[in-house]
Amino acid sequence: MLTPNGININFCVASGKTITVGIGSQLTSIFELHISNAVTNPSSTTPTSTFKFASYDASNNILDQQNSGIFLTASTGSMSSVTLTPASDVIGFTSTLTVRFTPNHPIPAGASILVTFPKWNPSASSSNQRDYLQGAVSCQNVANLNSNL
Repeated sequence: MLTPNGININFCVASGKTITVGIGSQLTSIFELHISNAVTNPSSTTPTSTFKFASYDASNNILDQQNSGIFLTASTGSMSSVTLTPASDVIGFTSTLTVRFTPNHPIPAGASILVTFPKWNPSASSSNQRDYLQGAVSCQNVANLNSNL
C-alpha cells in the first residue's frame, strides 16, 4: 500500500487509541496518511485533547515527537430549512409560533436547542423596544420527522 505521496506502507495496526504505521521506504518530506472510515469526529466543537505523534527507528529508538498543540476541532454545521410560522399574522396578536429546522449534524440526547429572539422593533430607542416573548413559555414537540424511513 502506498500513501498519497508515494511512501510504501508495510503495515497499519490499530490498538486501543494508537495507530502504528510501518513504512517500507525512507521518509524525508511530508507524510500523508488517509485513515478511512474509522475515525469519528467529536460530538461538539470543543477542541479535543492533544493528539500525540512520534516516529521510531527499527530498534524502537525515538526519532521525532510532538506531544502538544495538535487538536481536532469539529466545525459547526448550519441548519437547513429553518422556518418560523406564527399561528396568526394579525398585528399585535399573541399566538403560537412553530419553529422548524433540519439539523445538518445529529443532535445527541441531552443536548439543547437555543432559539434567541431579537427585539421586534430594533430601530426604536432602547426604552421603546419590545420583546417577542410575553409571559410564560410552553414548548411542545409537534413532530420528529425522520427522512430515513
